[in-house]
Amino acid sequence: MPPTGTPRPTPTITPTPTQIPPYESLVGIFEYNDEHPVDLVVEAEEAREGVIVQTVKYYGAEHWAYHRPLRVTAYLVLPVGNGPFPALLYLHAGGMDKDQYLDEAVLLAKSGVVCLLIDGPISSVRGSRLDPFDLLKVRDAYIRTVIDLRRGVDVLESLPQVDPQRMAYVGHSYGATWGGVLAGLETRLRAYVLMAGYPQISENDTPQVPEMDAIRYLGFAAPAAYLFQFAEHDAFIDRDEAQLYFDTANEPKTMLWYDTDHFTLQHVSQADRLQWLGRWLGFYVPLP
Repeated sequence: MPPTGTPRPTPTITPTPTQIPPYESLVGIFEYNDEHPVDLVVEAEEAREGVIVQTVKYYGAEHWAYHRPLRVTAYLVLPVGNGPFPALLYLHAGGMDKDQYLDEAVLLAKSGVVCLLIDGPISSVRGSRLDPFDLLKVRDAYIRTVIDLRRGVDVLESLPQVDPQRMAYVGHSYGATWGGVLAGLETRLRAYVLMAGYPQISENDTPQVPEMDAIRYLGFAAPAAYLFQFAEHDAFIDRDEAQLYFDTANEPKTMLWYDTDHFTLQHVSQADRLQWLGRWLGFYVPLP
């Protein structure tokens, strides 16, 4: 089946330099104690369409105020069988939660793919009455998001039914924004699908955190591959921002555009996303 998204070449946009430390200095922001056990706990389990959906918790990033790891809530969606299976880590859009991609995860699990869908701390920040310019709290939530994702990779890697050589990431909106940062830090993921992410969160949301901009990390993920999916009628990400995101990333990379908006992008782009991931991780999902 040919892709439904259309590659759209546009002029290259050059990032504006900012006086912050180079990449080698920035990666330390997202360091964590990888010797601390993830302590995966299953709180509930149900069968759904022939696969297993578990509600789980694991230890994520340490909170600056508590000096101890905080629990991350997630869905762990498992195929039937012992594997080894490929695995995907998902992060939802801002203002949403782990339910956003649950139907997609169930579809994937039916084809032999393990999926971990986490609740990101960004939701609690953006959905609360916290002042977005309260730098300490917002910056902490952003750092926690990335470390919680890295700990999510730890969780997947620890599962006996997961093939650690076939793991990838999927993120939408804020999930794509932090996926761009994650890509420059992780060496265990083979591929990244980033849907309508912000290349520079400091230009769109929180000016005090230019060191959190995804464009500072996207170029350091090789040999991991990227699929960028964007919406023609996106009210948040314009064409120049999308092109900046794409241009900053390392090869191999693909960019597809869809005749849709920011919120329905996840549905319109699903077939291309699953086919692309299947090629990189070695699975097949039958689609209508």
